Amino acid sequence: MTSTCRPITYFSILSVAGPIVLSNLSTPLLGIIDTGIVGQLGDPAQIGAVAVGAMIFNFIYWGLGFLRMGTTGQTAQAFGASNEDEMRLALFRPAMIAFVLGLLIVLLQPLICWAAFSLVTPTSAVESGAREYFSIRIWSAPFTLFNMVLLGWFIGRQQAHLTLLLQLFLNGTNALLDAVFVLHMGWGVEGIATGTVIAEVATAVVGCLLVVRQLGQGRGKIDYGSILEWSALRKTLTVNRHLMVRTFFIVFVFAFFTAKSAESGETLLAANTILMHFVLFTAYLLDGFAFAAETFVGEAIGMGSRNRLQQCINVSSVLSGVTASIVSFGIYCSGSLIIDLLTVNPEVRLEGRIYLDWLAVLPLVSFWCWQLDGIFIGALRTEPMQNATFWAWCGFMASWTILQDHGNHGLWLTMTLFNIMRGVFLGWHLPSLVRSIPQARA
Repeated sequence: MTSTCRPITYFSILSVAGPIVLSNLSTPLLGIIDTGIVGQLGDPAQIGAVAVGAMIFNFIYWGLGFLRMGTTGQTAQAFGASNEDEMRLALFRPAMIAFVLGLLIVLLQPLICWAAFSLVTPTSAVESGAREYFSIRIWSAPFTLFNMVLLGWFIGRQQAHLTLLLQLFLNGTNALLDAVFVLHMGWGVEGIATGTVIAEVATAVVGCLLVVRQLGQGRGKIDYGSILEWSALRKTLTVNRHLMVRTFFIVFVFAFFTAKSAESGETLLAANTILMHFVLFTAYLLDGFAFAAETFVGEAIGMGSRNRLQQCINVSSVLSGVTASIVSFGIYCSGSLIIDLLTVNPEVRLEGRIYLDWLAVLPLVSFWCWQLDGIFIGALRTEPMQNATFWAWCGFMASWTILQDHGNHGLWLTMTLFNIMRGVFLGWHLPSLVRSIPQARA
C-alpha cells in the first residue's frame, strides 16, 4: 500500500474520522452498558466496585497508551513516505514490547493490587467487589496491549474501517457476555470482568487474522533482524517514554478524581462514575478527529509538506470544535434522562443532576487539548506533550488545594481547569511544530 495523497478536505478527514468515531464510541458505550447492567441490581456498592476496578486498569492501560499512539505516528509517517518495510516494522516492534509488558503486568499482579488499594480507600463493600474484578481481568493484559498496537497500526495506514471492525467486535462481544453473565447467570462484578477477558482474547485472534491478510497483500518484506535493531528500538522507546510520562499524569488526574469521589461515600462515587461516562463518551467521540489528525499529520510530515500539515490542522480542528458544540448542547438538554437510564437508585439520580452542568461545559473547553494531542502524536513530537501535561498537572494539584473546600463542585472545576491548561501549554508549541516542516517537497 502506498500513500493516497488525497487532498485535505472536510470529506477526506470525515472519511477517516467517521469510522474511528464509531469505533471509539463503542468503548464508552460499553462502560455505560456495564454501569447500566450493574445499576439494574440497585446496589450502589456494585457500581462503585466496577468503577474502582476499572479505574485500576485505566491507570495501567492509559499509562501504556503510548503503544497505540506511538504505533500510529510511526506507521503514518512510513505511510506518507510509501515505505512498506518500515510500516511492517512499525507493527512488529511495539507488538513485541506489548507482549513483554503484558506478561510483566500479570506477574506483578500482587504488587499492583496492593499499591492500588493502598492509594484508594473505598468502603469495604466496594473494595471487596473491586478486588474480585481485578483478580479476573488482570489475565487479559497481554491481549489488551496487543490490541492497542493493532488499532494504532490500522489507523496509521488510514484503514479506519478495520479499526471499526475490531472495536465493534471487541465491545459487542463484551457487552453480550456481560449481559449474559450478570443478568442471566447472576455473576455480578465477576461477570463483568470475565466478559472483558474473553472479549479481549477473541479480538486479538481476529486482529492477527486481519494482519496476516494485510501483510499478504503488501509488497514489502519482514526483516526479522531489523525488529531488534537498537537504533530503531531506541527511537521507538524514546517516543513511547514521553507518551508514557504524559499519559501517567492524565491517568493520575482521573485516578485522583475517582479516589476523592470514593472518600465521599458510595452514593457520590456512583453519581460521579455515571457522570464520568459523559466525559469519556465525549473524549472518545472527539478523539476520532484527533486520530484522523494523527494519520494525516504523519502522512504530511512523511511527505515533507508544510501546506498539507497546516490544512490538516485547520480542517480537523474545525470539525472537532463543531462536534464539541453539538455534544455540549445534547448533554445540556438530555443529561438528566441519560442518568435515569443508567441507574434506578433515586439518591444516585438526584446526586448526578446536581453536577450535570459541568458535563455540558467540558466538551467546549476540552476539544482543543484532545485535538492537539493528535497533531503532536502524528508528528512524533512527544516531548512537548510530556512537558505540557506536567505543567497542567501542577496546575491541577494547585487548583485542588485551593478549591477542595468546595467539595464535588471544586473537584469538577479542577478537572475542567486541567483540560484548559493542557490546551494552552501544548498550543504554545504548535507554531514551532508547523515551522519545522518544509513548505513543500517535489
